[in-house]
Amino acid sequence: MSGSPESTSLFRRADAARFGLLSTFVLFVGVTWLSLWGVEYVHINSLPIPRYWKGILYHAVCAALWVGLIWRFAPHVLVRMKTRVPLRRLLGAGFVIFFFVSPNFRNATWSGNSILFILSALLFSLFIGLNEDLLSRGFFYGILETYGMWTSVIVSSVQFGMLHLTNFYWGGQSFDYTAGQMVNAAAFGFLCCALMIFTGSIWVPIVFHGLSDFPLMMQSEVAFKAQVTGGADWLGTLVEAGLMIVVALVLISSRGLWFASRTQKLLRSMDLID
Repeated sequence: MSGSPESTSLFRRADAARFGLLSTFVLFVGVTWLSLWGVEYVHINSLPIPRYWKGILYHAVCAALWVGLIWRFAPHVLVRMKTRVPLRRLLGAGFVIFFFVSPNFRNATWSGNSILFILSALLFSLFIGLNEDLLSRGFFYGILETYGMWTSVIVSSVQFGMLHLTNFYWGGQSFDYTAGQMVNAAAFGFLCCALMIFTGSIWVPIVFHGLSDFPLMMQSEVAFKAQVTGGADWLGTLVEAGLMIVVALVLISSRGLWFASRTQKLLRSMDLID
């Protein structure tokens, strides 16, 4: 989608009748609360299954919930759940993903881990991406599109970064490390939005997210704890965040008109616009 007046009015005409600013705010705050605390009422941790499968089930339940909310409140987002992406766009996105995830893959701890453990860690990471991207790049981005693409990109990305503040209060992380993580996550969310816009598919940022988290799952508990309780590498964080934002801007600028036209066709087929 483009940030042009034409594409902005496209979503306003389709959604303004259903969502005003107050309604959007209430949905935004309510689903944020649901994602942080509400899902805990399902009591997945009390199930008699291994901890690993509890984690997978938790992310699967969340993902199903976000799809339901998307279907109810932002059905135009469903077009991005397609799996077919033009080859040229897919290759471009693949290059960006490789560029950003390969350094972490090189630094991951591979020795001493079985093939089964590695595959399990990859599966768990992909479910994290499924959960968090359907929420941030799916639902939150979708309900904000009424107010324009850039509002959607910026607000959903900043919120995605701020959600990581919970790692300081309940995740045992130091505040300095968490602050750096929030900056990095906001820029990461910005790039994920750009990949979704560039390809027209939410599955691309989901895979990117999963592959980005995967090397962290390969760390030992001791190494991970030492990392998150220490300080942030602010120079590295700011350089990486800046690079992600620059790449995102390039992706968005090269994709906007195509995605706006596809979205317009979808909304017409749903009789949401003339």
